[in-house]
Amino acid sequence: MENKTAILVFANSAREEIKHKEIPGGGALFNGLTTHTLKTVENTKLPFFHCTEQQQWGNSFGERFLNAINWVFDKGYQNVITIGNDTPQLTTNLILNTHSQLTDNKIVLGPSCDGGFYLMGFHKSLLKIIGEDQFKNLPWKTASLNNTLNKLLKFINGTTVSLPTLQDLDDLSDVKTLMDLYPTFTNKIRAILRSIFRTVINIIALPLQLTRLYFFNYYFNKGSPALELSKI
Repeated sequence: MENKTAILVFANSAREEIKHKEIPGGGALFNGLTTHTLKTVENTKLPFFHCTEQQQWGNSFGERFLNAINWVFDKGYQNVITIGNDTPQLTTNLILNTHSQLTDNKIVLGPSCDGGFYLMGFHKSLLKIIGEDQFKNLPWKTASLNNTLNKLLKFINGTTVSLPTLQDLDDLSDVKTLMDLYPTFTNKIRAILRSIFRTVINIIALPLQLTRLYFFNYYFNKGSPALELSKI
């Protein structure tokens, strides 16, 4: 196979996401995030597979994640780069950097602010080294995931490369954090956020208190933004 690495976008549909993430009216948000993520992946020119809840099987997150990874390996790929759809700061260059690191059989982790990770890249031999049972029983979806996984990789003497820590979006507090960081982002990241958040980011020039009030009280309201702003 000319290209031995494939990207796995392990991300549910927006309809499924909002069942588990406390972002009222977040369907439009996660649709935007998925569109952005798939575009970012397409720009790498690497083969990729988008695995939603319709393609997943298993009794736990860890089991479903493991099955999806093995699904990619069963197609003949030697390396996999796994990502979700909830990290708007993830760039094509970060994924390509991961790809280049994997040529040396390194393990690449992109930690997220909540203690998990937004990216994981590795060779298929890793699953045999640590064992599939141990992999699927890691503390997925918890704040201890990244530390637990790093300790495990040190125990097996794996060479790990860490990417920058990024903010993912699981609830309204994460959205608030991303909004607070907005002035520090590059123009490219700001453009991405504008495309995802649209109206909210377009009023970022308003006083921060007013912006926050608008965002949390009115953005996810289905009424007219102009009408709702008139109520502030």
